Amino acid sequence: ESAMGLSRIPVGMICPLLIRGEHINGYVAVPWTTSEGALVASGARGALAMSRAGGARSFIQRDVIRSSPTLVLSCMDEGVRVNEWIQENKQRIMVDAADAMTIFNVVMTTLEVSVAGQNIHVTMTFDLGNGRAESEAVKASHGIFMRMVKQ
Repeated sequence: ESAMGLSRIPVGMICPLLIRGEHINGYVAVPWTTSEGALVASGARGALAMSRAGGARSFIQRDVIRSSPTLVLSCMDEGVRVNEWIQENKQRIMVDAADAMTIFNVVMTTLEVSVAGQNIHVTMTFDLGNGRAESEAVKASHGIFMRMVKQ
């Protein structure tokens, strides 16, 4: 079967898109999922324009994925306190996270925190080199985040 996936929001196909890359050199079809279906038509027009202009040149500079779980707290003061705790314990969190990362065979390279009012955004960057799956990084980030919440 040629199933591409399942989505509860519109999925469209952007094609043909001419790619001139290290691993792909030719026309490709790009599945595009968006909450605004009209964007698929805009993307298709952009792909057509790029292809007619000679294609898009691409290369991989760094193969990473970022996962940014958010913790919603009761007030901004609590957000500031949690941020301070994470900053003070960042090295320990990174070491403790090694178990989760070993299980999922991914490497977390950075842990960044930003506060937006009562929301704490924890951004974890994972190296996807050597064919590691993005889904494994997402699973690892969930495990790491849940350990942080428990502490």
